[in-house]
Amino acid sequence: FSKSRRKVLEEKEEKMTNFWLKCAISSFLRIDNPNEFDRNLLIQLVKRTSEFTADEVNGYHRFVLVLYQIGITVLTQPYISGTKSHGGTIIVAGKPCIVITDMGKKFHKLWISLLHELYHVINDYEMLESIEYHFSTPDYPDLLMNEQKADQFALNILINPAVQQNLSKVINFPYKVKELSYKLGVSASIVYGVYLESLPDGREKQQLFAKLSHFLHTSSYSSSLIFVLQGP
Repeated sequence: FSKSRRKVLEEKEEKMTNFWLKCAISSFLRIDNPNEFDRNLLIQLVKRTSEFTADEVNGYHRFVLVLYQIGITVLTQPYISGTKSHGGTIIVAGKPCIVITDMGKKFHKLWISLLHELYHVINDYEMLESIEYHFSTPDYPDLLMNEQKADQFALNILINPAVQQNLSKVINFPYKVKELSYKLGVSASIVYGVYLESLPDGREKQQLFAKLSHFLHTSSYSSSLIFVLQGP
């Protein structure tokens, strides 16, 4: 019984994932980004990520629109039941296209997921061209891609590794976190999020997430972003 049930769940997940992928490709083809992909500009933009995260209301939208201008189309969507992917990257018409799942509706997770996918665009573009698509799913890591490096890249872009090492000293003092976030030019929610996501999985991490969750800003992405990109 358990094997049969597991097989049914796996088949259902596969069908939902294929549906998710087909919808994404259809949207990317409809948007048809006219801008040429510029890897060098992408690298320069990623270095300036912090200034966008400081704007908790519109920063993510602005960043996505700048990506569009350098040839990268990003769609952000709510979690779809039956799928587990935090994000995915597809090369459509010779240009990188990214889907981000608003997993848990957390501001910091949106940024981490997006930067994770941008790591693959910067470092694994030829590999992405040779495969149909890439999904970033923690439970089933892609053996062709270095998911750990992509995760660490995202955290390091948001907060310098040297600063990350000392976050435990300030994380329980909201006023110190606020001072640090101001100094770094990032949202305080990013400081909390990077600290929590960098912890090893386990009971302690779960307890700290529960303790600090009220400091994590809720995401506010626009589900109508696709129409903004399409224009009138």
